[in-house]
Amino acid sequence: GLNGVELVGHVQIALADKPDDLIRFQLDTLEDPRLAWQTAHRFAGRTDWVQVSNGVWGKLAEAYFAVDPTAALQVQLELVAAPLAVAKTSLYRPAARDLKKLRQSAQKVSPEAAAMVDQTIGDLRETYKRRPSFLAALDRAKLP
Repeated sequence: GLNGVELVGHVQIALADKPDDLIRFQLDTLEDPRLAWQTAHRFAGRTDWVQVSNGVWGKLAEAYFAVDPTAALQVQLELVAAPLAVAKTSLYRPAARDLKKLRQSAQKVSPEAAAMVDQTIGDLRETYKRRPSFLAALDRAKLP
């Protein structure tokens, strides 16, 4: 029979083309956010159809926050910003709410993390300056 280490190796090989499942296995079963983070970034550079879903990135960023909060915040900011590429007003309030939460987390982490979040909010304001309802959502959330 296989010992535990060999079994883990076999499972990871079997999931090699299923990044979401592999990362969930590394996070939930192995409880190894560092390994899962490395795996996700390995897949992030690929241009084929094998990609990590936003849901898994979100879960991973949450788990990785304890390891490297600034890196985790960066991924969380990207996840909030990505859907905004489509002009859809129903996304604006949830995005503003998420940005507010990320800003509060960042302020507890470090001045650099807080500055990174504020910079991202500023960049989003600039990018979407012709979307008054988006800007209004940010203003209502009292974001810079």
